[in-house]
Amino acid sequence: MNKFCQKYSDCEDSVSEIAEILSDDDPTKHGKIMKTLHSLGFHKVKDLARTTLPKFSELDLGDNTLVQLYSAMLNYEQNQIYRFNYVESIFKTKDFVTLRRACEEVHAKQPNDVNVIILLMISYYMLDREDKSIEILHKVPEKYTKNIEGINNSEEYYFPNAKNDYHLEMFKNKYFIECWFNFITKLIEMKKYDNAIQALNIIIHCESNLIKPYTVYGQLMIKLKKFDEANSFFQVGLNLNPRSDESWAGIGDNFASTKKYNSAIICYEKALEFNSTSVTHHINLGFMYYRLQQYCKAIFYLNCAHQKGTISNISSLRLLGHAYFKTGNVDSAMKTYSLCLKYEPNCSIVMHDMGTIYLNHLNNAKAAEKCFKLCVSINKEKVLYYKSLTRAYELLDKTDLAFKTTIQWAEVLISKKQYIHAINLLNHASQLVPNNYYSQWKLEIMFSKLGLDRTDF
Repeated sequence: MNKFCQKYSDCEDSVSEIAEILSDDDPTKHGKIMKTLHSLGFHKVKDLARTTLPKFSELDLGDNTLVQLYSAMLNYEQNQIYRFNYVESIFKTKDFVTLRRACEEVHAKQPNDVNVIILLMISYYMLDREDKSIEILHKVPEKYTKNIEGINNSEEYYFPNAKNDYHLEMFKNKYFIECWFNFITKLIEMKKYDNAIQALNIIIHCESNLIKPYTVYGQLMIKLKKFDEANSFFQVGLNLNPRSDESWAGIGDNFASTKKYNSAIICYEKALEFNSTSVTHHINLGFMYYRLQQYCKAIFYLNCAHQKGTISNISSLRLLGHAYFKTGNVDSAMKTYSLCLKYEPNCSIVMHDMGTIYLNHLNNAKAAEKCFKLCVSINKEKVLYYKSLTRAYELLDKTDLAFKTTIQWAEVLISKKQYIHAINLLNHASQLVPNNYYSQWKLEIMFSKLGLDRTDF
């Protein structure tokens, strides 16, 4: 309930809507509820939300007060969603006169809904009231300008039709710039690269001295495998500030993407020189040294990264485990893998690595069996996991289980159309348990289906 109330702690809407829901359309009851709420100092939804828990017993609303109030606030939220859907449907008709009226009505009830604000801005702009549209923009409360959904509406429907001078006005509100960066990240995740490029061009046009858009642009070019273009954007960042660690790291990423690991290391070290506390720069150096099979240096940088703060990059922690293993430090490798599982309990990759160490280096087939069984349960399509589990069963003389797992392994291969390998596995299964004719039957079906001669195998 605390979290629920906190959600509304800044809402400026009147509590009359809550009272209306609680009154069940009874005008007399509505008046009584409003009088009670106002006597307690509740005039806005935020006041009600902030003090609901300590004061709910004082509300004379009948039995089960808190449950009723909770339900009313949920309905209030649903009404907000309904109102926005209503104005958005008008927007899609391109009737901007009606849209302006509807938005003003909803805006009066939901003054901090940035989606409604942007649709209201659009309506004025499309009615040639650019001055009014800009005026509305600058009244947006600072904390609400980072709303991704609102910027989505703005980017998709609004900015493509706007003039450059309007873009400049928009960017006078500095919080919108950061919001655009958040939205660009979202666009890239959605693989809407053309839209992301359009947004980046707008930012560069309006704020050409910012380094961040060039860094983001460069990273996007790397993703699109346009490495020369990527390098040129990072170079612009360095021209603006030769000590920009993000620009140096970007050039390092570009070299790493083309497997020029030594050159990447030079750039990452330069980035680390200008930002020695960066976890990312340490991780990047660890990855590069691992690629070059310089495992001791990889361990040094990866350890530095994980000692600098909370563990957020599980892949780098896995790599640290691999590096320990490569240097023969099996104990440290196992401790690191165990730490990985603490943060990512269902990581089959780590479990398989641990199982392999148990099997090949610690001579503990029992522990390996447990790891490999978990791997198969997590990912039933991974052929390697069946192979490892079968081997563990064979070492433990669990022939029936080895037979069963080999059959499952073969069936996965059949589903992947790797028929020859599957036939060899079925032959192996028939040798494990000669009296079980399932594998023989499966083989006959496959030979018939593929038109193969059994004597060839």
